[in-house]
Amino acid sequence: MLVEAVRVLDAVGIAVMPLKGIWLQQFVYADAGERPITDVDVLVPEPQYTAARAALAAHGWTLGNHNVSESTYTAPALPLPLDLHARLFTRGTFRMPTAALFERAQRDERSFGVPVYCPDPRDVLAHAVGHALKGGGAWSGEGHDLLDIPRIARACSLSPAACAAHLERTGLARAARFVLPLMAAGDDARFGAEVVAALAPDALGSALVRSANALRTHMNAHARLSTATGFALDSSLFRGVFSFGLRLWDKRTERAT
Repeated sequence: MLVEAVRVLDAVGIAVMPLKGIWLQQFVYADAGERPITDVDVLVPEPQYTAARAALAAHGWTLGNHNVSESTYTAPALPLPLDLHARLFTRGTFRMPTAALFERAQRDERSFGVPVYCPDPRDVLAHAVGHALKGGGAWSGEGHDLLDIPRIARACSLSPAACAAHLERTGLARAARFVLPLMAAGDDARFGAEVVAALAPDALGSALVRSANALRTHMNAHARLSTATGFALDSSLFRGVFSFGLRLWDKRTERAT
């Protein structure tokens, strides 16, 4: 699936970055069966998202769900759907613009047999933290992220101090304060605790995390509270409100199209 998608997009000059499970299978898990995937996630430069969609459609790929940030495609004879992303998170969330991800990435023509841009491992870890928060995995205890994070750190020899600095730079420090302690059972090296200890003091962020944990303890199945927590633990309350407003606007636009 990844190979076929890259062949289509590379032919029209669109760079492709493998994300999440497909990247983890290649670089983190010795046995791909340890990290099953149900789709293949890729990121393309944001200005080329529309062109990427057009290229896939022109080659017979079928569009499923789609929005301003992500589209799902299937192709004949290929077993898994492709999730095509223009950005890692909904608009305005955190500080991980797609352009910066590609600037930090390394071009790699060997690992997958086609030219791709492999993300900086610190970005992979930051994405896992944000996905655990935004996707509700940290709230519910489900999903792969809480298991992936310590494995990423070990496989890529990431230092807690470097990761803490990167999480702060990318606006995910508050998310990390909430997410990382929840993976303690699978974190024998205490990587998460060391990252949190290395984060700069943030009295408001710590208070917000305590409130989120109290809500999670008593209402861990409440999806709306999970969503609200995801916005509240952005890099600032202002950014959280701003990105929430953008998401409401985008949903309204999507319903109208």
